[in-house]
Amino acid sequence: MLGRTIGLGILSGTVATAYSFYENDFNIDSVGIVRFSRAATTGIHVMYHYKTTLYAPSVSKSSPNYQEIRSKSHSKAAELLLELCRTNKGVYIKIGQHIGALENLFPKEYTETLKVLHSQAPITPLKEIYKVIKEDLKQDVKQNCSKMKNWNWNYSTTYQKLFATSNGSLNLKHCNIADQLFSEIDPKPLGAASLAQVHKAKLRSTGENVAIKVQHSYVRGDAKIDIAIIETLVNIGSYIFPDFKFQWLVKQTKQNIPKELDFTIEAQNTETLRSMFKHFKWLKVPKIYDEFSSSRVLTLEFFEGGQINDLDYINQNKLNVNEISDKLGSLYSEMIFKNGFVHSDPHPGNLLVNKDKNGQLNLILLDHGLYATLTDSFRRTYAKLWKSILDNNHDKMKKYCTKLGVAEMYGLLVCMVAGRTWDSVQDGIVTKKLTDAEKEKFQSGIPLVLTETLYILQTVNPQILLLLKTNDLIRGIDTTLGTLSKLTSLRPMTPENMSLTIAQIRQHLSHLANAQTSHKDQVDKYRSLLNNVLSNTGDNIIEALKVFVEAIVNENVSLVISRQILSDVSTQLLPDLPDAQSKLLAHFTLEKIQPRVISFEEQVANVRQHLASIYERENNWKEAASVLVGIPLETGQKKYTVDYKLETYMKIARLYLEDDDPMLAESFINRASLLQTESKNEKLQICYKVCYARVLDYRRKFIEAAQRYNELSYRSIISEEERMAALKNALICTVLASAGQQRSRMLATLFKDERCQSLPEFSILEKMYLDRIIRPNEIAQLDAMLQPHQKAKTVDGSTILNRAIIEHNLLSASKLYKNMKIVELGRLLGIEPIKAEKIAGQMISEGRMEGSIDQVESYVHFKSQKLLPTWDKKIESLCYHVNHIIELMSADPKVREWMNKHLDDQMTL
Repeated sequence: MLGRTIGLGILSGTVATAYSFYENDFNIDSVGIVRFSRAATTGIHVMYHYKTTLYAPSVSKSSPNYQEIRSKSHSKAAELLLELCRTNKGVYIKIGQHIGALENLFPKEYTETLKVLHSQAPITPLKEIYKVIKEDLKQDVKQNCSKMKNWNWNYSTTYQKLFATSNGSLNLKHCNIADQLFSEIDPKPLGAASLAQVHKAKLRSTGENVAIKVQHSYVRGDAKIDIAIIETLVNIGSYIFPDFKFQWLVKQTKQNIPKELDFTIEAQNTETLRSMFKHFKWLKVPKIYDEFSSSRVLTLEFFEGGQINDLDYINQNKLNVNEISDKLGSLYSEMIFKNGFVHSDPHPGNLLVNKDKNGQLNLILLDHGLYATLTDSFRRTYAKLWKSILDNNHDKMKKYCTKLGVAEMYGLLVCMVAGRTWDSVQDGIVTKKLTDAEKEKFQSGIPLVLTETLYILQTVNPQILLLLKTNDLIRGIDTTLGTLSKLTSLRPMTPENMSLTIAQIRQHLSHLANAQTSHKDQVDKYRSLLNNVLSNTGDNIIEALKVFVEAIVNENVSLVISRQILSDVSTQLLPDLPDAQSKLLAHFTLEKIQPRVISFEEQVANVRQHLASIYERENNWKEAASVLVGIPLETGQKKYTVDYKLETYMKIARLYLEDDDPMLAESFINRASLLQTESKNEKLQICYKVCYARVLDYRRKFIEAAQRYNELSYRSIISEEERMAALKNALICTVLASAGQQRSRMLATLFKDERCQSLPEFSILEKMYLDRIIRPNEIAQLDAMLQPHQKAKTVDGSTILNRAIIEHNLLSASKLYKNMKIVELGRLLGIEPIKAEKIAGQMISEGRMEGSIDQVESYVHFKSQKLLPTWDKKIESLCYHVNHIIELMSADPKVREWMNKHLDDQMTL
């Protein structure tokens, strides 16, 4: 398997060879197979080295010299990787620089060895630099030959060969090319990096000093091949050493290198940051000369200054190291916690410091090719993680680490983020200063948890990876400045210190309202400001959001823009806020929109729907319904769909039912009735039928409600559980209905439905259908199942259920007796005789019972029933009970066994 994997890797390198030759002018160092061979040889050498030293069977972790063996093993492997980076250059140097920056994640043998790549990257000859400029800018570069006489030619033999003859005089064959761009280009680079190098130059057109960043000619052609080779070697390494998890680094490299190789992206990043931080007067970001820039050439404003870690320069210019650290921390805090747009390569070569003519300390930020763009969700979680670390709140540390993808080893992730030992984290990093001893303990402990560290880097939210590198680079600068123990650059890295004031928000809003940009740009900027308000206003968030909303609905803001932003507020912002805050902001929004409500009907509807949901969660049904009633479904300019109106009317009806106001509920379900025939949405049709049945139920139109519920119980679109619930409601409503022919028909329908036999209420249904007298103690179970509105009392003080049972018993008595004294009838029904007489009279007058009342003799005379139908009914009842008893006996195994034995005995006799 391993041989096959290596073979596939070699094949990939071979196929890439032709492409490499083409892209790099047949440079042997750029040949894919050559570069692969170097990388593979080094990889095999490193793996063999570890197998025979640190992972050798004879080496025990408990041996007294284990740490020395481990250190030597790491040092040797790091030297091998450094040599490979220097030889293959380009992407290899980039990865080496990345590892060298992770001082708090990798063994110091690696970081100390590889960090030299930040300042000692290979230099490309000036001839190649000229070639790239000529190809990209379509111009030849001409040196100002008179200036060249004053340059120091001892810097490099390459430059001597290019510009001077053997006797030291100038070779002008490279100077006589007509060039319209630069009057001077200093042959000595200001700095050389993995992907490019920078030269000081002077624009011919204006005489301005500029910096020209030019991509190494070989990098673009090598990059794809190098990434493929590195990925192959990492996968092989992971196969041999399962703990060797560096896929995260390869994935990051694959994502970032193409962006860093396109200098037009760097130019965009530079301008974005310049605009984003123009309020930091002490921050200097080079402006871009677009007309002299391309995808491989970047011409920038030139700044004088010393590297941020150059203590000699700092001391000579009397700069305050604490001020430097504080400004660096403020800059990165705002990048991370406020903007989510983070310069991710703050090594000392990219950070300069100087003093202006007024004595103001300036920070100069260079090289904007690599940026991390953080989502709002991640940014908030990361901010809360930092706060929990500073507050020493371990429960929240675990909570936010889990959100970032690391639950079990959250403590190690906290240490990686904070750059402190677990002991210091437990004691509180704010109160416990970082000492040299702790730093040494931290560094010495890294190799012990290297496997776990690599696992975390492989599984954690990838947005944090560049931040870990950035944090380590900043800590490295603080260490050099001597400010690390004071936490100057880390203290601002908390959400509290990144708050926006109301005045600042008003200023931003005023600027946006007057901006002369496209609608799309303005919408994007309003959304960005809204995100900043959400993240950086703390306890003042509602007041800040009110200011934002009030500005959005102002007539000075285009309707196209304000509608889009208010849609974001109503559909995304309000649901994300806690209910109490959301309710305040929703009411404020409705109040401010009211004068222009016709212009924002859709947004108003969204706000009202959300507000109703909050009131519903609070069981404030009346307010929820009232809020929805305010949506002009029929009278507004916006044409709402039939389904939307139908759904809203049903929701209002349901809310009024919950508020025990069936009359208002019925008025809105009636409006829905006019729409339901137009809707093609079957689910909405079902919801309408359910709602209508409930309205009838609440309005005590029990027979009509029972019919609706029974119809729903047969609809296959709803679940079996919901169908049985509908059938149960149909049964209860039938029992509660007034006695009469309609109820009798419904009783018969339900009694013949076999599904009803599984319901607890079936025993009452059965007795009603069979015209049996029901005693008060028999309805207790049913009474407990009734809903509150079904337990309401009638005018005479009895409950609906009691009244229904009394009427049923009276009707049953009418079928058993020809006549009955009113006193006896009252006793049978369990009520006062005068009340029994009144109910009987009412039922007779309404045609629900046949008979008459003799008030003189105090008798109730029931109309004689035909004898044959009466006997048929009694026989039917008897048969039903016999069948029921047989079913019960058959269901009991013991009874069935006894019956079989008894029958056998009878047969024997």
